[in-house]
Amino acid sequence: MDTKDLPNNTILTEKVGLSLDSFQTKRNNNILVIGDGGSRKTQSFILPNLLQSSGNYIAFIENSHLDSGLIRFFKQQGYCANFFDIKSPGKSCHYNPLKYIKDYDEALIVAKCLTQNSELYSDSKEEAIFLDKWEHIFLAIIIYYVIANPNISPENKTLVAVNYFLDKVIETQEILDLCFSRISTTEPDFIQKLVISCKAKLSFLNQTEYKEMFSSDDIGLDVFNLSKNILFIFDNFFVFPAPILTILWYQILRVLVNGAPSILHTKLIIGNLDSLGQIPEFTKILPFLSRNNISINICTHNLTQIKNLYPTDWESIVSNCDSFLFLGCQEYSTLEYISKLTKVEPYELLAMSNDKCILIVNGFDIIFDNKYKAEMHPSYNHINIV
Repeated sequence: MDTKDLPNNTILTEKVGLSLDSFQTKRNNNILVIGDGGSRKTQSFILPNLLQSSGNYIAFIENSHLDSGLIRFFKQQGYCANFFDIKSPGKSCHYNPLKYIKDYDEALIVAKCLTQNSELYSDSKEEAIFLDKWEHIFLAIIIYYVIANPNISPENKTLVAVNYFLDKVIETQEILDLCFSRISTTEPDFIQKLVISCKAKLSFLNQTEYKEMFSSDDIGLDVFNLSKNILFIFDNFFVFPAPILTILWYQILRVLVNGAPSILHTKLIIGNLDSLGQIPEFTKILPFLSRNNISINICTHNLTQIKNLYPTDWESIVSNCDSFLFLGCQEYSTLEYISKLTKVEPYELLAMSNDKCILIVNGFDIIFDNKYKAEMHPSYNHINIV
């Protein structure tokens, strides 16, 4: 812990913190937090570390009732505070995914996110297989056509334009030429099936409030590190069908890791990894965050959720986090994993008091301590949590 500059720490437990200065600690500031519902992840970890206000933040949280007090608090600290909330599109900032797509390969990744779960939009298993094979490629072609077209002004290169050109595919020879180069056919019935399915995936743009939300961009990922900023992203997993948050987090990671190193430390907080789905290139990007003065705090209910999302490389997520904070859970394979590390029996971990936690920091002895209470933080009284 940096005892001379207390805000320059990540709060881990009641008595332990980790300096944000990786050069000093010789460790990255990536933290994996395991705790199921009721383990007080928000109150003991997420909220206290936001109150540190020691750098830039992008925080994905479930509790949108935190927004008013925290946004006011950060504005008082001189931050530009913004939030992205699909539940309240009229109040949310605007987001244009196409602004951050540089080439066809990135268009393909975004298109694959948008077209997942093809079986939900097909009439048969055969059609689902057909769509799964070609749909994301077709949508990537339309996205790339929009971003590469010099006749479309930069401010109009949006998902709304993609939705528009889906209706113009058959009559636009340039798009048909691109289709032929990628999918080897321009047969009208074949193309029309793809158009119908892709239109269904973008059907949220038929609602005026969402069309407006994705018609411009003031989320500002490309300039995020140029000043003091905080961006709240609110969980909408159960109210919005399109995997917009998966795309947003992919672009957050890609833009920040490929940009210039941040003068201020940038902390990314994922309050519920499971709600984001599988983030493209997530495990490839993680090792490179620290070189740009970025850290990520990943919260999840148990290890099984990580294994389900990243079945072949889930261990790389764990290994790229030099700190592991266990707040308690009931999932047995997670308890077994913690038991092997701590030599504490699974049944003892299961019976652990909700006030206790276990901290494992690479290179240090295992720490058994009390959870930090948000009410202990010096800045807690400056916010109004409903």
